Amino acid sequence: MISISGESICIFRDAYDTQFGIYYQLSLGFYKILIPKEQKLNYLTEKNIAGVDWQVISPNDENVWLTEGLHSEFDEFFPLGSKEVKKAKTEAVGVFFKFYGLGVSTNRDAWAYNFNQDVLAENMQRTIDSYNEQVDKWVKRDDRDAKIDDFVLYDDKRISWDGSLKDDLKRGKKALFSLEKIRQSLYRPFTKSNFFLIERSITEFINSPKFFPHLKMKIG
Repeated sequence: MISISGESICIFRDAYDTQFGIYYQLSLGFYKILIPKEQKLNYLTEKNIAGVDWQVISPNDENVWLTEGLHSEFDEFFPLGSKEVKKAKTEAVGVFFKFYGLGVSTNRDAWAYNFNQDVLAENMQRTIDSYNEQVDKWVKRDDRDAKIDDFVLYDDKRISWDGSLKDDLKRGKKALFSLEKIRQSLYRPFTKSNFFLIERSITEFINSPKFFPHLKMKIG
């Protein structure tokens, strides 16, 4: 197997130039891709920008610019799912699956996953306690105009914040710790690990309750 990293040269023009477009120069022949960088730069120096045989490219209907080598029959493949069918209240027609989703999105894997269940429980207990403590302080705060970003505790050993978790804090939503929320899971993507599943933004799982409704079910 051969892996090749491509090179690109960006040329900026006046934004008010009505002739502005995107141009592409393809090295014909596989062997030319293996030419050293210095030789390619010398080629541009000798040719000058105006002397290069540029190819004007335009995006396809999917807004893909580099369409060289793409197969047009891709659009004819049977779709796995679609937003239209997902929103419809009828049965799935024209797709393989009616429901699909992002799956588990923790934004704090160091807390929510661990090979050792005891360590996982300890990490999540500490994280949830820290979060609930911040909820109490937020609800009881004296400065009602305080900004959430300036208010919360930033401590990498206790909790990691993101927008969803801060939104839950502003709403006064608390998280509840329970050992029953520890599940077996596949992590990136073939490593068996333990995962703490909680219906809060601490470990957000989009549509996962539909896919894994029971505690004994494993999360992939």
